[in-house]
Amino acid sequence: MHELRDAAKKEAVLECLLAWGNTIKLLDAETDMLREYPNPYMFLLNLDPVKNTLNVTPYIKEQLKEAEARYLIAEKESGESSQVVLVSVESLGALKKAYPNYFADTTDFVTAVRQEIGLLPS
Repeated sequence: MHELRDAAKKEAVLECLLAWGNTIKLLDAETDMLREYPNPYMFLLNLDPVKNTLNVTPYIKEQLKEAEARYLIAEKESGESSQVVLVSVESLGALKKAYPNYFADTTDFVTAVRQEIGLLPS
């Protein structure tokens, strides 16, 4: 438990889990902005759990090389706790189906872990 507690504090693992769990709410807010891309081929997702932000950039098929280049730049520029992924799906709705783990509600799990390792009262 001591190792888990230390890792949870040092690596901000639990905060990352909560942030990914909140991704669906942030993604819903981005949906209106993304309507101008009727035929997206891929999405660059950049989640910063510390700032609680999610940046979504859609790309069409002809922008594959640009998307890959932007992904590499985002990876290099991202903070330690940030998560950057480039995913290929036909729509935002398909994104949730293809990558359900990005949208899982992790609240109960994180609360249980925090209680078990003594970060919350039991």
